Amino acid sequence: MEYLKNNALGVLGTIVGLLGIILSVYFYTASKQSRELAFIAGPNHTIFSGNTSFFDPGIKIVSSSTGKEIESNIYLNEITIWNNGNSSIRKNNILKPLKINYPHSTRVIGAFVIEQTRQDILNADVIFTENSNSLIVSADIMEPGDGFKTQVVYASNEPKQASLEGTIEGLKNFDNEENITNANLAYGIGKLIIIIFLILAVFLAIALLISGFEWLIQKFFPKKSEEIIRKLGSLISYSWIFFVIVIVIAFMASLAYSFADKSAKESLPRMKTVRAELAPSDQTDLD
Repeated sequence: MEYLKNNALGVLGTIVGLLGIILSVYFYTASKQSRELAFIAGPNHTIFSGNTSFFDPGIKIVSSSTGKEIESNIYLNEITIWNNGNSSIRKNNILKPLKINYPHSTRVIGAFVIEQTRQDILNADVIFTENSNSLIVSADIMEPGDGFKTQVVYASNEPKQASLEGTIEGLKNFDNEENITNANLAYGIGKLIIIIFLILAVFLAIALLISGFEWLIQKFFPKKSEEIIRKLGSLISYSWIFFVIVIVIAFMASLAYSFADKSAKESLPRMKTVRAELAPSDQTDLD
């Protein structure tokens, strides 16, 4: 502690310098041109339950191509694909078609592009063979931030997880929800480092001013300089303590908000599908 008190200016300057190096690496990495394709499959929504149907028993769902009744459950799944990098993805950059796959026991019975950022530019499309377990998606060009959402209707005994395969020039892997979460975390940490850097830079500037002020005090008030400098030292110490407390509170508040936001999204009770019993018809004679 004594060393820090006697060399506070040097320690502060070192910390600011190290943060500056970290920020330089961060901005250099962020500015590199790269293609990144993000893929997120949303939750599976049950739209028809074959074994425990909530519909009238007389209602059946029949495949338009085979004419056969679909006896399994039918689910709706929304899949979002977008360019998460800073370089455009054109059709000629796609070396192997982008294919959304479901497990082999799944039968895709419908697929549609329901949303896209710029329809006249992207021209996003989806192609599938009914009763297969995969579909091909495409777009003319996806510039950074461009993307589209596909709605897939499939038949299966239970919800299935979709995956994306394909080959894009200069791209090894696709970004999934975990990758994006980690990237957002890194972005958040980067923003926090910038804030800390700016605050420390201000403190360094203040410390330099105080150092210069001390020199002036020693020169013009040599008899009272020790007392004045001691009071200034106490003020700086309290300022440091206040700074640390503010950083800790801000960090804890951020964690609390993140936890509350996540809890709100997951607050719905977990339910199991049950067999619905039709209510008996009212046989009361109105006469």
